[in-house]
Amino acid sequence: MQRVYENTWICLCFPSDIRNIGGAIRVVANFKLAGLKVITKPETIWSEDELKAYSSGAYQQIRFERYHCLAKATANADLLIGTSRRPRSHGHIQSFKSTDLMVVLGSSKRPHLLFGNERVGLSHAELDLCHALIEIHSDPSFPSLNLAHAVACLAYELTRLGSLDHQQNLKINTGDSEVKPIVTQTSTLEDEAFLKRVIEVCERTQFPPGKNAMTYARKLRSLLRRAQPTAGDYGIVLGLFRELDRLNLLAHSNSTPSSPLTSVKRSKKNDMTHS
Repeated sequence: MQRVYENTWICLCFPSDIRNIGGAIRVVANFKLAGLKVITKPETIWSEDELKAYSSGAYQQIRFERYHCLAKATANADLLIGTSRRPRSHGHIQSFKSTDLMVVLGSSKRPHLLFGNERVGLSHAELDLCHALIEIHSDPSFPSLNLAHAVACLAYELTRLGSLDHQQNLKINTGDSEVKPIVTQTSTLEDEAFLKRVIEVCERTQFPPGKNAMTYARKLRSLLRRAQPTAGDYGIVLGLFRELDRLNLLAHSNSTPSSPLTSVKRSKKNDMTHS
């Protein structure tokens, strides 16, 4: 039986220092994680020789994949956990302590842990993909961790009960805790398709009035995620937005003023009727 850490992927989102990539590669090898996915810009190039050197040879021991799009890199993931401790506008995403990581993962089969750029962390778009956030404890006077060190901290949390199977892990970690596993029934691609469709309708209908379509759609998706929706549930909600879109188009078509030519024809018809 595979342990949860053996199915867990590490994702580095647009790292700027190859030395941190090398350190992360070594961590993945040290803790026998599923592998490392690195998302970079197309113009960013690192040679295999550099990766081998900065990972002390661990590069050849792990599964290493490169992508230019996070959504594609995580298309097969069933749970995305972001790492962040900065106060942002993402209060609608549940946040947990790193010691709760095993409980949060629940029975996930292909979890991915996301780490942001060394300087700015995870972007808003990257955070939007996450089902939950994990905060690694550090002293408030200097909270920022080195990227590779942060990967090592969570890798340790994944493996510290490695001699037990997953159900035993959950029993020990959960106990009477209020922290519950995050359960997902939709893929990253289904989540993104739902978000995109809601934004399109909201922008076209200007709903909700005075609200930002992107922000509203993000919060709606986050709310639905707490109910562990299926693709069918997303379809039901999208049905409401399709009806909103239809009614909006109908209202605009009925309120469209008549063209000058139509007005002239109506005037002539009325004159003939009265004569």
